[in-house]
Amino acid sequence: MRWLNSFLFLLIILFFIIFSISLSSSSELGISPPKIKFDGDVNERICKNINLQSIPSGNVFLKDSWSDKSSRDLREYNKKSDDLGIAVSYPEKTFVSESSDVEVCFFGTESGKFYGVLLADVENGNAGVGIWIESELNGEFSEKSSISLKENEIKPKESQSIVLTYLMYEVIFLIICFVILFYLFSRAKRGIE
Repeated sequence: MRWLNSFLFLLIILFFIIFSISLSSSSELGISPPKIKFDGDVNERICKNINLQSIPSGNVFLKDSWSDKSSRDLREYNKKSDDLGIAVSYPEKTFVSESSDVEVCFFGTESGKFYGVLLADVENGNAGVGIWIESELNGEFSEKSSISLKENEIKPKESQSIVLTYLMYEVIFLIICFVILFYLFSRAKRGIE
């Protein structure tokens, strides 16, 4: 019977070590500068470089969203560049080995001020950052044929909620292991006395 308690104790310790190691895996993602400005004339292509940093190395995905006004609330950036008569070009998927420069280009057929955000996300969805975009285009104003307002808000990726669920189950498992360990130690202590 004593060897069974020792075996269970070692098994629980082994599970604890395995799950603790999996908790330590993480991703680090950085982007600079924190804000870019594209000022110029209508029908002029304007390009800037941004720097992406990723640890560990891996694929980084870029996506832009736009708003009618300057804001720091991501929920207000719910338009596509096409809706505003502008075009933004950049590689949607880039492999980053520690650090990599990426060219972002802006082109507009309408004069005015434009406010956007360029979001960067790692492949496994555990890290994400953004960069604010501002643009002021001067030149002859042309009437837009139509503006379509779409409700495609930026939403968290499903993979993020899966990771949180996994972590919740891990914590529950660890609590159960501690309860079992406490029970085994209290029985062993009573057996010694």
